[in-house]
Amino acid sequence: MTDQILATRDLTVSYKTRFGTRKTVGPFDLFLRQGEFVFLAGPNGSGKSTLLRSIARLQTCEGVIQDGGTTISYLPQRPSELLFPWLTLEQHLDAFCQEPRDIHIKETSRLLTELQWPSEKPLASTTAGSLSIGFRQVFSFCLVLGHPRARLVLLDEPLSSLDRERRAEAIRVLRARSEARSQTYLVASHYGFSIPNSRIVDLS
Repeated sequence: MTDQILATRDLTVSYKTRFGTRKTVGPFDLFLRQGEFVFLAGPNGSGKSTLLRSIARLQTCEGVIQDGGTTISYLPQRPSELLFPWLTLEQHLDAFCQEPRDIHIKETSRLLTELQWPSEKPLASTTAGSLSIGFRQVFSFCLVLGHPRARLVLLDEPLSSLDRERRAEAIRVLRARSEARSQTYLVASHYGFSIPNSRIVDLS
């Protein structure tokens, strides 16, 4: 189908847990169309984060992933996986913004304003390591959503460390993005929030 963005078939992941045991999750069969907003549901350990990492090509897996070369933007559950503590936020923009860079930087900056980025944390002099976990998540969220060419956006617990006001603003941003239907979203979140015309894929 021409509106297919992603399809997985018999996707299985085996990995070592922090306790030294092996765990296998899957198989996952998933089909995403252009403009969809899809939530991943399931208890801890059901494979939500593992599935997102596999689709982002950051996790070794077995099975089939078909994305047709779709440009993917991925927000990990922990911002520390995306940010370097010794770099300023401006240096992160210089290093990570994709072409066309001016659009990525402009959109990231616009989103930071919408999420009430404080003026006392200027991008030019504030390092990622000096930020609280909440502000690291705000910056990472805006950097990932600002990607100008991404057609598939993967978000792993994007609201988990945000305060109430910024969480509400982030949800408003996601709803607006969903209505535009120019991107497809696959989201794992423990915070229940509604997106019109979204659907849920239960991994339990």
